[in-house]
Amino acid sequence: DFLAQLKAAFPKRDGAHCWSQVPRLIATYATEMDWPELLLGAQNYNRHCGRKGMVGSEFVMQAKTFFGRDCHWRSSRSDFLRRGWWRRRSERSRRQRL
Repeated sequence: DFLAQLKAAFPKRDGAHCWSQVPRLIATYATEMDWPELLLGAQNYNRHCGRKGMVGSEFVMQAKTFFGRDCHWRSSRSDFLRRGWWRRRSERSRRQRL
């Protein structure tokens, strides 16, 4: 069951996740080919929240938002969450402006 796998991979939060809306959102914004990316995005977001100490708090994004219209699961690939990614990106853009 894909929903059970996503629930297991996604970080716990203090408050509702609204899991009942997730299948409809995934059907609307993702294709079957996106399934590995959905699962990878949830796992990476879980690791990110663990590093930041957010697991179990109200600061964890709701599942309905993560898998919703803004497709946050796409930006939660491993390259997005690598330590220092934002710093390297800003240094590169600064060099290009000079």
